[in-house]
Formats: sequence, C-alpha cells, structure tokens
Amino acid sequence: MNTTANQELEVNIWVEKAVGRIRLNRPKALNALNFGMAEIIYSALKEWRDDDNIKAVLIDSEGERAFCAGGDVAEVYRARDTDISKANAFFTTEYNLNLTIAEYPKPYIAIMDGIVMGGGIGLSGHGSHRIVTERTMLAMPECAIGLIPDVGATWLLHNAPGELGKWMGMTGARLNGADAIYAGFADTFVKSDKLEILIENIINGENIEYEIERVSEPLPTSELASLQSEINEAFSKNTALECLGHLKQIVELDNSVAKDWAQNCVKAIEHGAPFATIATFEAQLIASNFASAKDALIIEYRYVSNAIKGTDFFEGVRAMLIDKDKNPKWNPTSLEQVSIDDVKACFASLGDKELIFEK
Repeated sequence: MNTTANQELEVNIWVEKAVGRIRLNRPKALNALNFGMAEIIYSALKEWRDDDNIKAVLIDSEGERAFCAGGDVAEVYRARDTDISKANAFFTTEYNLNLTIAEYPKPYIAIMDGIVMGGGIGLSGHGSHRIVTERTMLAMPECAIGLIPDVGATWLLHNAPGELGKWMGMTGARLNGADAIYAGFADTFVKSDKLEILIENIINGENIEYEIERVSEPLPTSELASLQSEINEAFSKNTALECLGHLKQIVELDNSVAKDWAQNCVKAIEHGAPFATIATFEAQLIASNFASAKDALIIEYRYVSNAIKGTDFFEGVRAMLIDKDKNPKWNPTSLEQVSIDDVKACFASLGDKELIFEK
C-alpha cells in the first residue's frame, strides 16, 4: 500500500519510508470516525502488521481543532429506522480496530492534538506511544448520549489512578494534556509547533523512543493530582447514587474547598442519561475482573447491542448532535428510578450474537 495523501478522502493511508501513515481527514466534522473510515484503517493495520518493510504506524489528523471527536454516531442514528444492523456492523468493525491497536506488535504512535473523545480515544489510547499537546482536550462523554464509555475505554478507565475512571466516565470530565498523562491515557507531552519536526524525525530516524524524547517537554502539572483525594472519596461508594449523594453533601458545605468541583460533577451527572450513568459505574465494577482491553470490548459490545434497541441512545444523539437542543428526555429520568437488574442484564452474554473478533 503506497497511497499518497488526498484532500478528498476522509482518511488518508500511505507509506513514508518504513512508517505506515494514517491521517484522519474530516476536519469540518472534527475528524469523527465513520464506518468507512474504520474499515479503511482496520484494513491498513492488518496489512502493515504482516509487512516486514513497515517498522511503525503513525496516526494523526487534518486541522488543529481535533484529532478525533468520536465515532460518527449520527450515522448510526440515521440508520435507526431503515437498517439497524448497520449499527452492529459499525461497532463490530470499530471494536476489532480497537483491539488490533491494543495488540499491535509494532510501535503505534498516536498524535492526540486537539479534541480527543470517544472513538478518538479508541484510535489512540491503546497505542504504544501516545502524544498530547497544549491543545489536547480529552473526554469520554458517552453518558450524555445514553451510552457508556466504550472502544475499550472501560479498561483504560479501570487502570486510571484511584477512582478517576468512575469520575471520568460518570461526568464526562474534560482533561488537558497533562491530565490525560496523569490518568494513563497518554504518555508524552509535545508542543504543537514541534509536531511536524517530530513526524519527520520518526520517519527518518532509527529509534522512535529517542526521536520522541528529544522533542518532548517536561510534564506540565496536572490539576487531577490535587483532586485525587476528593475524587477517591466521592467515587469509592457502593453505588452511583451514593456517589451523587456524597457530591451533593459537599455542595451543601459552604466552606468546602471542593464545592465548585462537586457542583460541576453533580451538574454533569444529572445531565447524563441515568441508566447509562448507573451502567458506567457497574462497568467499572465488572472491569476488576478484566485481563485486557479485549475483555472490556466484549462487555461494551453487549451494552451497545442493547442500547440501540432502546430509546436513550437515539434520544441522546438527537438532543446533542441532530437537533442540538441539548435537552434529552431520558427514560428513566433519575438514578433512583434505574433498576440495577436491568442494568446488569445489558452486560449479560449475547449467546451466538456476541462480538466476533477477527484474526
């Protein structure tokens, strides 16, 4: 495969010397990952995996605003009344792509410049070399559209320090580059004006680690470190509802230094889909038994397979991405109304419809 960059394609695939290049090319859509793009990237990675002439893969994006703002769930929304099987096909391909990245035998370098959310984390967070900049904004805001953090993020969230995973998943908290490194979603901080030099050096250099290190910056201070104790205390409760209750207690204490933080958490949790919020908490409990990202993808696929049969997901996409009124009508409407048995049922085996991993 020796395709050169083409401005008309939604994703460009080409080879420079011994480096396989992937460039997301939907800047007006914040490089959101659609089905066709996922198929193309997946195919390229499989081809390069067995090609001895390729020593590494580097993925970046067109434009300065976003690496990838997520999967193109609006595409799934539009197929809801005609062919819902397209949704299953999209998630199957995307999750196989995520696992391929997680298990890739060669260096996989992701330049996470700009917005990195949802599906964008699936394209980067499982890589061997994950680079952020001063423009990075990383989040898993799936509860706002009636889903749980997916693309293997359940595994990444579980491995974040303390209770950061539950906090990030339940609130959709936005992290900068330093925070992303602290949370375990990235490794190296590079200023955006050095990215072109970095890419050129990786292509022409012999040692990837050396080329990354010599343009990297000292790690900026992460604000998450100072919030760790508050996050641990609030999100170590037995249920999501207890976490919310604790946050509300903090808000009621006028002299609490964590009041503003807690208030923002409450607002974010109460804006998300109650069912998905409970499920996000439950997924983190299940994750304690995981051995790898593969385990996470299996239970995430079970959940999305059930979610696309319900109403919250499509209502969330409608409110946030289609009509953009940002006023979803969730069912159930509060955490108190969510049945934990119904939540657990969404993670039960799908039998012969389980996620199939290709070789």
